[in-house]
Amino acid sequence: DSQRVNYVATQRSFLLEGSMARAGLEGNSRQLLLAKQMAEDILSRECPHD
Repeated sequence: DSQRVNYVATQRSFLLEGSMARAGLEGNSRQLLLAKQMAEDILSRECPHD
């Protein structure tokens, strides 16, 4: 359903934007890598493959 898709997209957007800000403040990419894994986990839960 489109409302759920929009929710998940917004959730991922906030997660990734926040991780980019943290990576810039901390001077390393650890937060980006963690956010990428979290985003993949969210997608696998919300959009399971057969």
